[in-house]
Amino acid sequence: MVQRLERMVYGEQRELAQVLRLRRFFMSAGSYLMWFLLVVVAHANGLLYAPASVVWGSALGLLITQSVFFVLLRSGRNLRFADPSMTFVQIAIAVGWSLLLLAFTRELRGMMLAVLMVALLFGVFALSRRQFIQLAVLAGGGYLAVVVLERFTQPGLYPDSYYLISSLVLAVALAWTALFGSYVSAVRHKLSARNDQLQRALAKISELAERDDLTGLHNRRFVMDVLDKLVGRAERAREPFCICIIDLDHFKRINDRFGHAAGDQVLVAFARMVEGELRSMDFVAHNVADGISFGRYGGEEFILLLPATRLEGAMTAAERIRSRQAASRHPSAPIVTLSAGIAEYKTGEGVEQLMRRADRALYEAKFAGRNRVHLAAA
Repeated sequence: MVQRLERMVYGEQRELAQVLRLRRFFMSAGSYLMWFLLVVVAHANGLLYAPASVVWGSALGLLITQSVFFVLLRSGRNLRFADPSMTFVQIAIAVGWSLLLLAFTRELRGMMLAVLMVALLFGVFALSRRQFIQLAVLAGGGYLAVVVLERFTQPGLYPDSYYLISSLVLAVALAWTALFGSYVSAVRHKLSARNDQLQRALAKISELAERDDLTGLHNRRFVMDVLDKLVGRAERAREPFCICIIDLDHFKRINDRFGHAAGDQVLVAFARMVEGELRSMDFVAHNVADGISFGRYGGEEFILLLPATRLEGAMTAAERIRSRQAASRHPSAPIVTLSAGIAEYKTGEGVEQLMRRADRALYEAKFAGRNRVHLAAA
């Protein structure tokens, strides 16, 4: 029942921002209803000097304007505007209705000035300083027009001192509201900027936590998380995948003979080469190359995860990487080859068992002479 009612009210809105805009709209609509009920009471007691046609005509106008805003928000057409909340326009219209109300009040005018303040306060958390000033000028100028019109159409109704003091009170109230709104707007923008900075910092920290400092590849923890997810998906959807553990041959000799700086250059060059190869492997995994994960497992060991891939496709990918590496030349080190072991996931197999089979295949490749790729036994 509740879900059906929410669907009727909010439609098919899925974005939180849109739902919040609709909720703010209902708040403003509730305020309209509250003030209109007060207008009806004032009119019934002879305190609103307006014919019934003006009162009910205003009610119809309110209903039409609010219906337009509701349709725009519920349908999502408001997203086409620079300000999807339409806050400035809504408040400007509210100021217009408030001025119409003030034009027909006398004894209650001082109290009814609060309606203008309430309308402006709706923009505290949405409007800019410039917009606040514009609305304050609109409200002040509108009230001045009401006073001048009344002064010349009904001379002697109130002394000039009354008009002067009421105008000054409104001017001070509007100035205070504009300054307060501007201050809140400035604070809001600063908080928004700091929040953006924080989000970027968190994203950077998250990236650093998932990346290897030297090569920029995904680190072991990230790759193992992806591996866990692949196992879960394979169990649910019976989808195959392969892992390939790669080890650069005789890498310790490079560090011992040419230094660790040269070894680091080899690791970085290998990482860039594999990334380039993976981007062009449209024949692997039925065009799911975007789902491939490649990372540094530790030291000179790397791990490659190939989703939706059988042994044949994994072998093709690994052989292509092996041949490219064998043909590579490094200015600070001799030819560096690689050995690799491949294992395809078997239903019901755990991550440790899968890794153990791939590692055993890697050991067999090294034992057979290195610079080769071996498949794990089924």
